[in-house]
Amino acid sequence: MLDRGEQSRLETSVLFTNRGIEEIQKDAAYATLPNWISNTTFG
Repeated sequence: MLDRGEQSRLETSVLFTNRGIEEIQKDAAYATLPNWISNTTFG
C-alpha cells in the first residue's frame, strides 16, 4: 500500500507499532518511510 499512494487508507486503518515500523524498514526499499507513518493514531 505504501507504493500505491494509499496514505489516507493507511492512516485510518493500520495501527503501526514501533516493532512493525522497524520490520518494514529492514527492507532497503523502505528504509526511509514517509513522515506520516508513526505509532501515533490519526485524529
